[in-house]
Amino acid sequence: MRKALFSVLAVALSALLLTTAQAAAPDDSAAPSADDALPMDAAAVSSLLIDRAAESATQAAQKMGFNLEPYLKGRSSLDFYELGPLNFWMQLNPANADEILRRYGLSATLLPSEKLNTLLTDGKARPLRYLSALLLVDSRHRAQVQLPLLMARAADGAQKVSAQPLLTLDTDGRSAFLNELRLKSNIIAANRAAGLEPVKKSAENSVEEQALRGPDAPESEHGALLISIPESAARAGASLLQQALPNDGMRFNLPALALRGMLQELVMYSHVDQEGFRQPASPFDRHLYARFADHFVAGDKFAALGQGCSLEAQYNCGLYFVGPEVSKVLKDAGRNSVFYIKDDLYGIPVLIEPGGLIKLKLRSTLLSNSGFVNYGNLTEVELALLQDLGLNLPRQSFYGRSIYADGGAAKKNEVQVNLNFSHFDPERKSYTKKPSLFPMAVGVHLYGSDNNVIYNGSASIGSDGALGVRIDGSKNLFTLPYKTTVSVSGAGSAALALSSGRDNLLNIAGTLRATGPDSSALVVARGSNVFSNYSERQGSYLLEGAGPVSLSSLPAELSGPAASRINISGSLEGRRSALFVARSSYVGDINLLSQARIKGDIAVLFEPTPSQRELMHEAGLNTEELELRLNLAASLQEALNFEEISREGDPKAQIKIEGQIYGPNLGLWQWGGTSDIEGSINARTLYLRRSVMRLNMMPGQKTEVKYLRLNRGSALDLLNGQVDTLQVTERAFVSAKSSLRVDVDADGALLDNLVFDRELAADTGRLILEPGVSYDTLKRLQANPKTFLTFLQNFVSSANEMLKDHSTYVSFPRHIWDIAGSYGREINCSARGCRIGSFVRDSGSEQDTEPWQYALSAGGFVVLLGGTWLYLNAGRLRRALRRLRDFLAR
Repeated sequence: MRKALFSVLAVALSALLLTTAQAAAPDDSAAPSADDALPMDAAAVSSLLIDRAAESATQAAQKMGFNLEPYLKGRSSLDFYELGPLNFWMQLNPANADEILRRYGLSATLLPSEKLNTLLTDGKARPLRYLSALLLVDSRHRAQVQLPLLMARAADGAQKVSAQPLLTLDTDGRSAFLNELRLKSNIIAANRAAGLEPVKKSAENSVEEQALRGPDAPESEHGALLISIPESAARAGASLLQQALPNDGMRFNLPALALRGMLQELVMYSHVDQEGFRQPASPFDRHLYARFADHFVAGDKFAALGQGCSLEAQYNCGLYFVGPEVSKVLKDAGRNSVFYIKDDLYGIPVLIEPGGLIKLKLRSTLLSNSGFVNYGNLTEVELALLQDLGLNLPRQSFYGRSIYADGGAAKKNEVQVNLNFSHFDPERKSYTKKPSLFPMAVGVHLYGSDNNVIYNGSASIGSDGALGVRIDGSKNLFTLPYKTTVSVSGAGSAALALSSGRDNLLNIAGTLRATGPDSSALVVARGSNVFSNYSERQGSYLLEGAGPVSLSSLPAELSGPAASRINISGSLEGRRSALFVARSSYVGDINLLSQARIKGDIAVLFEPTPSQRELMHEAGLNTEELELRLNLAASLQEALNFEEISREGDPKAQIKIEGQIYGPNLGLWQWGGTSDIEGSINARTLYLRRSVMRLNMMPGQKTEVKYLRLNRGSALDLLNGQVDTLQVTERAFVSAKSSLRVDVDADGALLDNLVFDRELAADTGRLILEPGVSYDTLKRLQANPKTFLTFLQNFVSSANEMLKDHSTYVSFPRHIWDIAGSYGREINCSARGCRIGSFVRDSGSEQDTEPWQYALSAGGFVVLLGGTWLYLNAGRLRRALRRLRDFLAR
């Protein structure tokens, strides 16, 4: 049968990804919904690898009478074309069309948008939202076609749609494993997406091709662009999630890799050989600037571009991509950045691989040469590059502001961002009051390092996989002022993500809100590698999969905590979590300051691997007692000035947390004031000093810590009128004036369970335990002193029975508390019974007396005595002064 022709342009990705809906998912969380499934009878088949055997694609096109040239003249907008004979549709920019078609020896015919609209709406394949938004942009087509740029359907000569169950995962040529995967998935994707060479079609691999096609495939060869995935990565399967910050673990991200592979085949190539650049120049070559030769390359030999310049030694060439749109994005990057060339000229450093494949020398981005990529989307500078290559895409809809500048260690680069990011109106060229619905949009992207950024604006994003703010650089100070709000409402989104870099500082006084499914307000996580974490994994003091590493060989951006300090005095609200710290991300201090409001869970999963712990120990950290510290009510001045957190907290602080707090290596330290926590705590350490923590657990919850310490008149309040459990697995200490407040029944018996697995200690051996009851019970006890006495006797008896295995005891309490309010009453007992006394305030009351306070008091006492003596002897002193004056006058 006649050889097939295949689609060539951006929209090929749509077809590539649409068939991934049937890919097997390794767990329930990754399984696509029924709505995302693609019927087998509408399987899309597309390819960028042209089958050049036997009969060329050009000859097949000529036999069908297709000729594209009459349609290329005078056209400047994106248009749709048809490639036969299998009805593949594509959209391309005529500025690049002749080059692309010539490269693959194709001819095509212009497809009227009305016909295209009919064909697309009749098809059963579903659109890929990110690519649709990325490339379907010119107003004429957007008004008529709401589906992606390309929806390819495979059909035989009778125009009958037929299934093409092609397996396209190549795992180093292992047929048995390919056949195993074939039973699990039906994926059509792109080659080179993992940075490997494509499978070459030849007589030698015809058996392998037959295994890919399957026994029931027709003999006509449908070329497929294969993703070459290492077997270790393919073992975990593919993820179909589309998120700006991937979170796929050991799975590889198929949409991201297919997008990467498609763009590499589409525009990221050079006409280069061992000698230099060949003519005609590729679209990318036309933008290549040789820094050392000080000109754009134009068929130059490597020898003319710099001393020692060659394909193997490109660092001697200084190659950059330069274009007007890229220059707009990088114009404020500064001379310290890797993008600076000379004077006002900026560009993207590039690397050309043998065979002409181009990768950008960026940090972990989708089109970069990094082995670790944690972007599911394109950065703004990559979008600008595509614009310079002729693609008409709405960059402002995907990014509000990107900061690529690098400051210096002595002086940070000062940046004020005054932007309200939302839906972008291309006609008015401004942002509207509606939320942005472009998938994986990013309000503010901080890529550079050593910047002081203040975000005076807002972000409103309603799409999936979006990030309100993304921070990827190192040693940045990012401030979100009061009244500034960043809100995301799509699934799998984050209001602020600290996703790369080290030693960043955050001041959050405004509001971070993430209300969509599986979304978090503040995320500290590097995410996952789109090639799979089997390939390479990164984190704080962590680099796995790239061979043995030491602290000296570790990349600078990994040689420290993701954030040195995070200060939160504003509001965090997250549906999945308000604050999320990933397992591999270390943070120096997280400070919840006065008036902080948290709605959602605090999940700190940091748990170092053995290799990570070894590098942290080498860096001087105490890995034996390593914990990530969450400070409540720290001193505002110390926190905001990034001073070391001392024991002097904020006694007036009020902090509210509506959610659970979880962290196996988390230390929860409260230094003053009052905190209200609507949920349980599961942490390594709970330490209170001069403070009150009200812990209102939900039914069935348990608070479990390894170490508990109550100091300086602190109180841990478990009062809520229901049965709660507090478990300390190692050691608990309660100082003389600190207390535990527990629920009791109407007769005084304990309701709450206090479990101390190992050691419980208290000053002088006496544990202060104070009961809490309802207002009605409090009135009843107040009315009858003898009943109250019996109540207290029952309370003491049941408490000592619970603590009988420890060398501590409970005596009559000093206070009784109302579980519905935040006040207590003194208890006064005599031989005739017990009475309820005056009100007491709900706060840590004991204060340290500092030496200067003793000195001031002593000085004040001396001054008071002196003043009193002077007052009593004023008359005698006046007479003595007169006698002295008369004596001197003689």
